[in-house]
Amino acid sequence: MVDAWCSWVQGLNDKERFQPGVRMWTVTNANWPMWKWIHINSVAPFKSFRAKIRKWKRNV
Repeated sequence: MVDAWCSWVQGLNDKERFQPGVRMWTVTNANWPMWKWIHINSVAPFKSFRAKIRKWKRNV
């Protein structure tokens, strides 16, 4: 799964990755470029998830 995700991202050109509005699914009120969506949906959830687990472990 990780390999498929990495090869998909590597297959994108710079315009698709860095220019807002190139892919229709990235068009929102925020008008973020695709790299922001990739970051939010791949890296960001795990950072907050780890902190929540540590907090839960301390309270248990």
